[in-house]
Amino acid sequence: MKHKFYKKIALNRILSLLVGLLITTGTFFAVGLEPVLASETIYLGDGGWSVPVGTWDPVSRIAVLTQDTSSSIVITSNYIVLDGNGYTISGDGTGNGVYTESKHDITIRNLLIVGKQNGVKLYKTHHSIVENNTISNNTQLGIYLYEATLVSVINNKTFSNGLAGISVRAYSTYNTIENNESYLNETGIKFEGGFNNIVRNNEIRDNTAYGLLITNDLALVGGVLVTLVTDDNQIYNNNFVNNWAQAYVYTSLVGDNNVFNLDLPIGGNYWSNWTSPDENNDGIVDSPYVHVPYGVQDNLPWTTPNGWLNLPLPNQAPIADAGGPYSTILGNAVTCEGGSSYDPDATSGDSIVSYNWDIVETYYVLAGVTPTLSIEEINALGIGTYSVNLTVTDSFGATHTDTTTLEILPLPTTVLED
Repeated sequence: MKHKFYKKIALNRILSLLVGLLITTGTFFAVGLEPVLASETIYLGDGGWSVPVGTWDPVSRIAVLTQDTSSSIVITSNYIVLDGNGYTISGDGTGNGVYTESKHDITIRNLLIVGKQNGVKLYKTHHSIVENNTISNNTQLGIYLYEATLVSVINNKTFSNGLAGISVRAYSTYNTIENNESYLNETGIKFEGGFNNIVRNNEIRDNTAYGLLITNDLALVGGVLVTLVTDDNQIYNNNFVNNWAQAYVYTSLVGDNNVFNLDLPIGGNYWSNWTSPDENNDGIVDSPYVHVPYGVQDNLPWTTPNGWLNLPLPNQAPIADAGGPYSTILGNAVTCEGGSSYDPDATSGDSIVSYNWDIVETYYVLAGVTPTLSIEEINALGIGTYSVNLTVTDSFGATHTDTTTLEILPLPTTVLED
C-alpha cells in the first residue's frame, strides 16, 4: 500500500511539473480545438516553420499559415512566400506582425494582422511584395518600409492604425504603393525620406490628420546627423476623400520634385474638396488643385473618383467609300455613290457630317452622299478616264479620303445599212 501511495505522489508531481511547464511556455492543447499560439516568436526560414503553425513546401518555398496566432513571425531567408490563408496574427500593441531584415524576394500575402505595434515591417528588404492583407488597429503603423527598395505594396487594406496606414522611411527607393485602401488612420500614407517611389490608384479617405504626409527624416551617417530628403516621388491617380488635410508637403524640409500629376491621359488625383468647374467636360477640373500652405500642386485634378478609368476612347476617323469605278458615255449624267462610307464610332454617337467630292483634282467639286455630274459637266470633261475623290469628315473633324475613277466613253457609232 505504501508503494502505491508513493507512486501516486510521484505521478501527481510529474503531472504538476508538466502542467507548470505548459503554463510557462504558454502552450495549450485542447481536443478538437485549433490552438492559438501565445506570444513567442515564430521563425520562417530555409527549413520552414520553427513552430508547426502551417504547411511548408521546400520546393516552391511557400509557407501557408493554418491557424491564428498571437506570435510575431520573422522571416529569416530569401525567396520565401508567406501566405496567411486568411488567418489572423493578433497582439497586445507590441512587436511586429511580420518582420524581415536584409532579405530579398519575400512575399507576404493574405494575412489579417491586428493589435500589434506594426503590422508588417520590412527593414532593408528588397524586391519583395506585400499584397492582399488586411491590417488594422496596430498602435503605430500598418505597413512599414524602412530602407526598402523595389517593394510592391498592392491591394492591401490598412485602417485604424495609430500613426499611419502605410509608412515609407529613410532611403526607401523605387517602391510602388498601388491599389490599396488606407482609411481611419492618423495618416493614410506617410513619407519620411525616400525618393523615386510611386503612389497610384489608392483609396485614401477619412484619415484623422493627413491623407498623405511628406516630410524628411534624420539619420546618423558616419556619426553625423544628416537629413534624408524626400524627393522625386510620383503621386497620381489616387482618390483623396474627406481626410482632415488631404495632403501635406513640408516644402521647407523636402525636395520640390514630388509631383502630383503626369501628362494626360494619366493626369493627377481626385480630391473630394476640388471637383469643379469643368466647362469643357473633359473630366479635369479647369484650375489646378493648389494648396500653398501645404505645398501641394496637382495641375490635372480629376472631377470624379477614378476619373482616369472612365476616359472616352480616342476618336476613330470615319471610313470613306467612293464607290465606283464609274463609267458613262457622252451625253449621259452619272451619279456618285458614297453611301457605303461609315463612322466606326457611330455606336458612341459620332457620325459623318460632310461628304466632299472632287473630280479631276477639283475641276468639279460636289457635296452630299450621292451627287450627280450633269450631262453638261460630263460633256465638258470629254472622253477619257478621270480621278474621283471622296473625303468624309466626322463630328470631331477627323477625315478620310477614298479614290476611284470615272471613265467617259464616246457615243456609240451608228452603222447605216444600205
